[in-house]
Amino acid sequence: MEAVEEQDRLLSVNSNATSLIVGNLHETVTEGELQERFQIYGQVASCHVVRDKMSGHSFRYAYVNFIKAWHAALAMQVLDGCSMKGQPLRVVLQPRGPRINAIEGNLFVNHLEPSITSEELHCIFSTSGPLISARVATLEDGTSKGYGYVRFVSREDAQMAIQFFHETVLNGKKISVTQFVPRSERQSVAYIPDLDGEKRNVLTAFSLSAMVNLFKFLKYM
Repeated sequence: MEAVEEQDRLLSVNSNATSLIVGNLHETVTEGELQERFQIYGQVASCHVVRDKMSGHSFRYAYVNFIKAWHAALAMQVLDGCSMKGQPLRVVLQPRGPRINAIEGNLFVNHLEPSITSEELHCIFSTSGPLISARVATLEDGTSKGYGYVRFVSREDAQMAIQFFHETVLNGKKISVTQFVPRSERQSVAYIPDLDGEKRNVLTAFSLSAMVNLFKFLKYM
């Protein structure tokens, strides 16, 4: 129900939007494959899979631009949640204004408790705003590596998530939430967000479900 309400809100705000952000892509998905999948719902002007400029590695999301706004809206309504190469797609309307680049809106979440899944990570961080993707890094056998990546549609929502979730305790482990920095641009100085002390004390040790409910409460304080 919440996902449907969020889609309706985006449609009302972006009634003339012709561009979609397609997240949670399998890393091998190409522009041609996206074009083939989305053109069923209307004429596609362009498709662009966002990649690392140095390595060419996919950032696992793309922009799909339609000629007509109602074709974009139809594609979003039908394809959001549908599987492509075994991955459930996350399809949202591109907000008005300039695009966020490949780094803005992308967070690195470290020190995760091993039992936390990608679905749970998505559940937690989506309380801060619409997500393109959320993924826990795993070994070949599916075992968690203890860290993950969360990509927001909005850079503002990403910054809010850092403020609320950095150094909180999730399932018994204190997590670190920071802006993702590509390996080529990493520096030795870590980002320490400025969070109101009173709220930091409140957000210290909660279960998965309790943290989600608490965030929804604090967001509107």
